[in-house]
Amino acid sequence: MKRNTILQLVCIILLLIAIIMSSVFIYFFPAKNYSCQLRADEISLYLGEEVSDKYSTYFVDDRTNKKIDSSLLDFTQAGDYVVDIPCQDKEYAILFHVIDQKQFQSSQQAKRDQRETKEMELSSLSKEQVVQELYRYIQEKDLHEGNFALAYENLITGDNLLINPDNMMFAASTYKLPLAMFYYDEIESGRRLLEDYLMYDYNSYDEQDPLHDIYPIGSYIKTEDLIYNSLVYSDNTSSLILFNNLGGFEVFKEVIKKYSEIEYTEEYLHNNEFTVRYLNDVLKYLHQSEEKYQDILELLKLVFPDDYLRRYIDVEAIQKFGEYDTAQNSTGIIYTKEPYAITIMCDTPMNGIDIIADISEIVYNYHLKAME
Repeated sequence: MKRNTILQLVCIILLLIAIIMSSVFIYFFPAKNYSCQLRADEISLYLGEEVSDKYSTYFVDDRTNKKIDSSLLDFTQAGDYVVDIPCQDKEYAILFHVIDQKQFQSSQQAKRDQRETKEMELSSLSKEQVVQELYRYIQEKDLHEGNFALAYENLITGDNLLINPDNMMFAASTYKLPLAMFYYDEIESGRRLLEDYLMYDYNSYDEQDPLHDIYPIGSYIKTEDLIYNSLVYSDNTSSLILFNNLGGFEVFKEVIKKYSEIEYTEEYLHNNEFTVRYLNDVLKYLHQSEEKYQDILELLKLVFPDDYLRRYIDVEAIQKFGEYDTAQNSTGIIYTKEPYAITIMCDTPMNGIDIIADISEIVYNYHLKAME
């Protein structure tokens, strides 16, 4: 009997120790929180539409879907609503854009009418008046030497428009165009092949890009795939692999000097900055050797065919955009009867893509008038 009592006491003590140790472990090493991740932070729907029929959340741990509870939502009129969606031990805020369908369709028609009116007004202007409209727009948007630059050149006649053409501005992803061109120069010379595999090391890692979800660090990736990702998806990791395999960013900036005869500074070499004059020279080089760069030209046709330079221009075109923080850029060739090169760089808290689209349309109309 005494022996059994001692055994029971020992078991109780061991159980208490286990409970205490478990509590200590949980305190210092909490379990990983598998809170659900919402698929979207913003949701648009028409007034009266059932949200739970369209959108869901899912749990990371078991991949099971959970519908948004419609009882949480009370949208009686159009507007923007911030709704906290409970999800396990957290709440996730979603911004719902609730739209009155009739009002929305009416506003869209009004926008189309406004656009047609603007197109007619621009087309009715003379070449000189279009230039005046360009400068009026620049002033209206408070664009100036410190935040804006433009280069346009007719690739047949050499006619040009230049505004702050030699100001160094943050290039963002526009550097990926001369990077791809240099690789094709190397391929043409026989020093490289599109089939070459380049190593993806930690120096080329960018956590914001999806490439690391496909290839672990230490993988070898085909050059052709890297160029495709760099140009079409503007993938930073692919681009880092490409210029790191040239010897680093400064080596890359040195070798792409050949695309323009501008005067280069130390600022150019050490920073991801270009002038619009340089980028337009790159476009001219690309155009003059289009047979060699045919693959690049085909890829650039896939880049935002309905936005940036191309939003209001219904002709064949290529472009490479770049964006980072408030910097928005695009550089491309518009293939009218007389093709032209255009580069727009701006750095403003306003919507830079809208500015690029608007100025591209104005320059397009200038070009049409100049060809008459």
